[in-house]
Amino acid sequence: MNRIPALSLLADACGFFAGIWIKDLLFLLFGLVFAQNFGLRVNAVSVFGLTFTWNTDGTWTKGARKFSPLIQHSLIGRRNADGQYEKDHELLYSVVRTLVLAACTGIVLYVCNYPLRVCIWGVPGYSELFIGWLCFGLCWMVLQSVGIMIYVYGISMRRLGGYVRQITRRMRQGESLSAMGLQPLDTLPYKNPGKPERLLYLCLYLTMLLLEERTNELKAPTEQLAACMTQEQFLLPETLAYYWMVFYYSRYELNPAAAQAYLSRCASAIYQDKDANARRVLAYYAFGTERDPVRTRKYLDEAWEALDRFSSGEERELERRLLQELEWHLQQQKA
Repeated sequence: MNRIPALSLLADACGFFAGIWIKDLLFLLFGLVFAQNFGLRVNAVSVFGLTFTWNTDGTWTKGARKFSPLIQHSLIGRRNADGQYEKDHELLYSVVRTLVLAACTGIVLYVCNYPLRVCIWGVPGYSELFIGWLCFGLCWMVLQSVGIMIYVYGISMRRLGGYVRQITRRMRQGESLSAMGLQPLDTLPYKNPGKPERLLYLCLYLTMLLLEERTNELKAPTEQLAACMTQEQFLLPETLAYYWMVFYYSRYELNPAAAQAYLSRCASAIYQDKDANARRVLAYYAFGTERDPVRTRKYLDEAWEALDRFSSGEERELERRLLQELEWHLQQQKA
């Protein structure tokens, strides 16, 4: 059979990426349906750049972003009727969904037995190439999922990422972040932490500094946080980091150019986010960068309205204090 090389490569690529997307969709559906049984909840979904974010009032908001060839979602702890985090079973959740992926891959391999054999041993056509690479993509995703589990729950638990997971778990159990005594990133005994690990830790550390009103110490970790962020485009896991940068450059180190640059990258997420922290960031941006008291008042009112949706008393009181500070500055401006 004479095949056009370009079409053969296209069939290979489409098959492989189809395997990746099937895995991503399967994990997404599994999360939407079963995550609550493990004390977890899907809180954000990104499908080829189209983002949906779950709000604490139970609604979803949609926002468009720059195109991405990925299907992503993220999980957070699930809260009970009293607003407290339930006990989660992340490891069990990861194991079960990987087993489901392996079972589905096995079914696909069984159903596609003939075209797969043709692809390996015979002279395949475009459809056989597509199916062969689809099966390879699914098998690769199974191996990748197993590898990620081993890394996350084995190796990374002894790294900075494991320490961050311990911190967030303790927070879910009601322990105060300010009582944990977090130290500057440079003083931690972890060698060569990755950028995602550093980013998550720095977000927690900066929150602790705010809780303790140590605002004179914010500059250095903020600069470290900026170095951890992907500057080319906005990525969903970096949402809170972008929020912080907009807030910092609108409140503590007035830099309109920097605030505008960070806001432009996360605009689709922050304007759709109805939680108090997003509304508070926009209020400070309107006040410190845009110098617009009308928009400041609008976002302040929205932040106050959303404030009671915070389940954590510590987090709620921090937001309340920051909103009260902005109310005072707004009144001083009018005087």
